[in-house]
Amino acid sequence: MDKISPCHNKLKIEDLILAINGISVKTVKEFFAERAKFKPGEMVELQIKRQGNKLVKNITLISLSEFNNKLKNEIFFNIEMKDLSGNHKCPGCGSFYHENPAKEPRITFVQAGGLADQILEIDDLICKINGTSIKTIDDYAKERIKFKWGQKVTLVIERKGKVLTKSITPISHEDSLNKEMCPTIDIEVNNKKEVIIRNIYRNVANDDLKKNDVILSVNSKKIKFIQDWFRELSKVNLGKKIHLKIKRGSKKIKCVLELFSFSEYLTRYKKLVGTLFGFNQKKVELFMKEFAENDYTYLKEKRIKEIQKMDLKDEAEEEDYTDDDYSYEDEGYDEEKIYLTTTVKKEKVAGKESFALTLDGFPDDERLETLADGKKIFLKIYIFDVTDLDSDKYYEISDTTGLTDQYFSNHCHVIKTNEVTWSDENMNLIQSKELEPYGDHPTKLAFPYSVMLLPKVGKRKLSFRTFLCTNKQKFDDAEGRPKDGESIIYRPESFYLDDYNESSFDNYGDYPEILSYSNSEIEVEHKQPGYLDVNRRKYNDLTVALGLSLAQLEGSDLKKNLLRIKDKIKYDGDYSEEGNVYKSLNLKANYERALKEKMDLESILKELKKNSRIHERYEMINLLLNLATEDQTYGEKENKFIDKVAKTLELNAEKFQEIKKQKTATVKFVDFGDKADESVFGITKSMSKDEKLKTLRKEYSRWNSLTNNNDKALRERAREMRDLAANLRKQYGQRS
Repeated sequence: MDKISPCHNKLKIEDLILAINGISVKTVKEFFAERAKFKPGEMVELQIKRQGNKLVKNITLISLSEFNNKLKNEIFFNIEMKDLSGNHKCPGCGSFYHENPAKEPRITFVQAGGLADQILEIDDLICKINGTSIKTIDDYAKERIKFKWGQKVTLVIERKGKVLTKSITPISHEDSLNKEMCPTIDIEVNNKKEVIIRNIYRNVANDDLKKNDVILSVNSKKIKFIQDWFRELSKVNLGKKIHLKIKRGSKKIKCVLELFSFSEYLTRYKKLVGTLFGFNQKKVELFMKEFAENDYTYLKEKRIKEIQKMDLKDEAEEEDYTDDDYSYEDEGYDEEKIYLTTTVKKEKVAGKESFALTLDGFPDDERLETLADGKKIFLKIYIFDVTDLDSDKYYEISDTTGLTDQYFSNHCHVIKTNEVTWSDENMNLIQSKELEPYGDHPTKLAFPYSVMLLPKVGKRKLSFRTFLCTNKQKFDDAEGRPKDGESIIYRPESFYLDDYNESSFDNYGDYPEILSYSNSEIEVEHKQPGYLDVNRRKYNDLTVALGLSLAQLEGSDLKKNLLRIKDKIKYDGDYSEEGNVYKSLNLKANYERALKEKMDLESILKELKKNSRIHERYEMINLLLNLATEDQTYGEKENKFIDKVAKTLELNAEKFQEIKKQKTATVKFVDFGDKADESVFGITKSMSKDEKLKTLRKEYSRWNSLTNNNDKALRERAREMRDLAANLRKQYGQRS
């Protein structure tokens, strides 16, 4: 029973209908036969039986159009509060994972980009709405029908033990259709405790999915429990695609599901209706009208056949009159403009994993010469992370506050680099080339992944922005964006998000120094913390803590090591008064902690993983090895400590062992411990016997060549390592 029906609050589930206007009804067929006699506006008397008691209820009927007008007033926050216990069976559809009216209103799903996104979260418990106490989902539903479009709704929620007040303002019915996610997929758990597809509604997006498919992963995240499905789905915005791995029988299949709005679904479905049922435009319009009036429930086959037989003809279209010299092919084309195009893909270039950008549409040499006219022509390419840009959010901000520039600045960041040769003044990654008439013009440019610093970790979408411009076009040092005088130009962002960007980048000639613009996107999995993820102060703090942990282990002079570490860290170039005070206090705090032997290595390493990039971790290992070997000794405890650091920070084993060998090669006393084995030479358990023997032969030769070195300490060290390699080779020779 729908909450906006005239029966709501009068009839209840499990009521037994005995008679309609005094006429006895004993079967469903008899009920529908009587119901068909009445018209909207009439009052109907129902005799019912409820829990052994006979009651009479009077109900005034409403029309379908009136019902649907009420439906348009019903407000959803694009959240779900399903009973995921598996103990409640929905009386309507039989699913064990639908809403339970008696259950507490705890959120199980928040749609990304929906009304409640960034306001409510999964596991939030709704306690009050507009001051009214909410105990159950039914309480929530009763309050929800009181909401009005454009009016703020205040919610009191409980989140992780804290009571918070949140507010949401639903804008309009049309806006809700633009935010409601399609297709709708019902999820179930089978008797093997696997998450399966129970049903698929409005599936215009993908015909590959079928009922009873087992969902194994969403965007590479494993789905073990039904809660995992809703959590992963909550992360995906409308207009995006999710990559599914499913199991169908004994087969494992990869497929892609596109998530779009309900209004987009209606647009797509309308296009399909004509093909599906052989309808002309008039019949399509009639079908869609009745489809909407029927609460977007599919029309019965009988009604579809009736529409097919109708004599509905499309109106004849008037003939278009055009000038003789007008051509549709030339629409929007301007001979004066330069149409630069780009494509980007992953490629290995000069042995390095890279992004290869292919360029096309350069002006010819004569045109370049004309364009130059006392100016220089440049090709400039910046890369931006556009993952966090959301068109719905952009339009909402544009319509309400107009603060789109701030939104772009906060959610779209330039790719940076540590390589000076690849950067501008502020370490923004850039390729900049002057295009001289009759010179060599690049058709393909490579961007090695190793030189790129992304802002965030995880799956990211990169935008390669290519500008053909004059030397008079300036770019912002901090943000890498083009400038108009002193103002930053955010046209690339708005052009990327605009759904009407069939127009050119510079339709009105606002940016005369930008001759042409092109944008190409590509997705990448970034496994290192981004420059926005990393807390630079935290990293430097941890450097001090780790160095003092090693010094504490050695029993060496902590104060001396503190001074050495102090000189090694930069504190991100923060030389302000505040920065200097912070640095001094931090050094003091770590020193006192080390004196009390309260350094927690596990916690330090855990935090370091979050706040360091891979090249910084190698710098950290170099620092530790320098500290450990400064006194010309390298002991077992130090070796175990540094090995643990390298392993925890996920350094390449071979590269790490090579660094360690170089640092310890000239040390007078080295003790890897009584249990020193092939790991000293960078040999791992995963290597085959042949690979291990090959490595040992190489190491034997290397150290043997140093046994006649002029440095006595090095000679002794070389003999020790040579003999160890020889003994290990003998051991392998004895194995079958």
